[in-house]
Amino acid sequence: MIDVIRGEEIARRTLDMDAMFRQRHRVFKERLGWRVVSRDGREKDDYDDLNPIYLLAFDDCGALIGSARILPSTGRYMLKDTFPQLLDGTPPPVDPQIWEGSRLAVDIPNFPDEDGAPSRHRVLMAHRAIAEIFCAVVETCLAYDVRAFMTVYDLRVARIYARLGCVPRWQSRRHLIGDTVTFASRFDINPQVLKNIQHVSGVGGSVIRSAPWKERKNAA
Repeated sequence: MIDVIRGEEIARRTLDMDAMFRQRHRVFKERLGWRVVSRDGREKDDYDDLNPIYLLAFDDCGALIGSARILPSTGRYMLKDTFPQLLDGTPPPVDPQIWEGSRLAVDIPNFPDEDGAPSRHRVLMAHRAIAEIFCAVVETCLAYDVRAFMTVYDLRVARIYARLGCVPRWQSRRHLIGDTVTFASRFDINPQVLKNIQHVSGVGGSVIRSAPWKERKNAA
């Protein structure tokens, strides 16, 4: 299940946030070898200081297994301010109804099979976690009246988008950033997109356990 946190809730979830930054270090620095800055085993950048929305995915035992970050395009964001070359000359969006996602990470504990290969259970858990995060991203955007979603991603994530049937409205040319083949894309956000991902992935209903808009409804 997914917790959507922002604002004051971030400060209250110090242990979960620390686990997320450590997870990002393992995924982006150690596993993928990206040129990110990590300190004391935690990966954090300037965009984490801009009050983003975080999506935290947990397994049935309450352990963090995935995360993602969302920022509106009305301020600084990665595609505009770090990777403008990926826009291929098009102007960067500045619109309260267009948001950017970044730092998608999934990290499932590895209990290998007898032949040393990753267990099928771990692979299935990873696929499920990614699908739930994608569903939660769309559900979050719908809750905040967002109509389009941008992201910068590599070939690894491009395959995930294809597997989940996510077709971009716009996609950049391939760019080589460091040693990574990288794209930027823009996706439509609407209820049908959410239904399509749920259908392809087998996710039924909302995957969000807690979120600001749900807390407001419960308090009303």
